[in-house]
Amino acid sequence: MTIYDEDNNGVITKDELLNFALTKSKAEGKGSPEEQAQVTEIVNKIVSYIDVNSDGQLSRDEIAAAINRDPYLKKVL
Repeated sequence: MTIYDEDNNGVITKDELLNFALTKSKAEGKGSPEEQAQVTEIVNKIVSYIDVNSDGQLSRDEIAAAINRDPYLKKVL
Protein backbone atom coordinates (compact mmCIF):
# COMPACT_ATOMS: atom_id res chain seq x y z
CA MET A 1 0.00 0.00 0.00
CA THR A 2 2.84 2.39 0.75
CA ILE A 3 4.02 2.52 -2.87
CA TYR A 4 0.69 4.10 -3.84
CA ASP A 5 0.25 6.36 -0.79
CA GLU A 6 2.33 9.33 -1.92
CA ASP A 7 1.58 11.53 1.09
CA ASN A 8 1.82 8.67 3.61
CA ASN A 9 -1.53 9.47 5.23
CA GLY A 10 -2.61 5.82 5.40
CA VAL A 11 -5.13 5.91 2.55
CA ILE A 12 -4.85 5.87 -1.22
CA THR A 13 -6.68 8.44 -3.30
CA LYS A 14 -7.75 7.90 -6.89
CA ASP A 15 -5.14 10.46 -7.97
CA GLU A 16 -2.37 8.60 -6.16
CA LEU A 17 -3.35 5.29 -7.73
CA LEU A 18 -3.74 6.92 -11.13
CA ASN A 19 -0.32 8.62 -10.94
CA PHE A 20 1.29 5.28 -10.09
CA ALA A 21 -0.54 3.41 -12.85
CA LEU A 22 0.20 6.03 -15.52
CA THR A 23 3.88 6.18 -14.55
CA LYS A 24 4.14 2.38 -14.65
CA SER A 25 2.35 2.27 -17.99
CA LYS A 26 4.70 4.85 -19.52
CA ALA A 27 7.72 2.96 -18.17
CA GLU A 28 6.42 -0.15 -19.94
CA GLY A 29 6.26 1.76 -23.22
CA LYS A 30 2.50 2.26 -23.15
CA GLY A 31 2.37 6.02 -23.33
CA SER A 32 0.03 6.72 -26.22
CA PRO A 33 -3.03 8.82 -25.44
CA GLU A 34 -5.27 5.81 -26.08
CA GLU A 35 -3.28 3.60 -23.72
CA GLN A 36 -3.22 6.29 -21.06
CA ALA A 37 -7.00 6.74 -21.40
CA GLN A 38 -7.43 2.98 -20.96
CA VAL A 39 -5.31 3.03 -17.80
CA THR A 40 -7.39 5.92 -16.46
CA GLU A 41 -10.61 4.03 -17.16
CA ILE A 42 -9.32 0.91 -15.41
CA VAL A 43 -8.20 2.90 -12.35
CA ASN A 44 -11.62 4.59 -12.18
CA LYS A 45 -13.33 1.19 -12.23
CA ILE A 46 -11.00 -0.23 -9.58
CA VAL A 47 -11.54 2.75 -7.28
CA SER A 48 -15.31 2.56 -7.75
CA TYR A 49 -15.25 -1.14 -6.87
CA ILE A 50 -13.05 -0.78 -3.80
CA ASP A 51 -14.28 2.55 -2.35
CA VAL A 52 -17.48 1.19 -0.80
CA ASN A 53 -18.12 4.25 1.37
CA SER A 54 -17.53 6.64 -1.58
CA ASP A 55 -15.23 8.95 0.36
CA GLY A 56 -12.68 9.10 -2.46
CA GLN A 57 -10.06 7.23 -0.46
CA LEU A 58 -9.09 3.58 -0.31
CA SER A 59 -8.42 2.35 3.20
CA ARG A 60 -6.60 -0.85 4.11
CA ASP A 61 -9.93 -2.35 5.21
CA GLU A 62 -11.62 -1.50 1.91
CA ILE A 63 -8.72 -2.95 -0.07
CA ALA A 64 -8.68 -6.14 2.01
CA ALA A 65 -12.45 -6.56 1.66
CA ALA A 66 -12.25 -6.04 -2.11
CA ILE A 67 -9.48 -8.63 -2.43
CA ASN A 68 -11.60 -11.08 -0.44
CA ARG A 69 -14.49 -10.45 -2.86
CA ASP A 70 -12.24 -10.74 -5.91
CA PRO A 71 -8.81 -12.37 -5.36
CA TYR A 72 -7.69 -11.24 -8.85
CA LEU A 73 -7.32 -7.72 -7.43
CA LYS A 74 -4.31 -8.90 -5.45
CA LYS A 75 -2.47 -9.41 -8.73
CA VAL A 76 -3.62 -6.05 -10.12
CA LEU A 77 -2.75 -4.05 -7.03
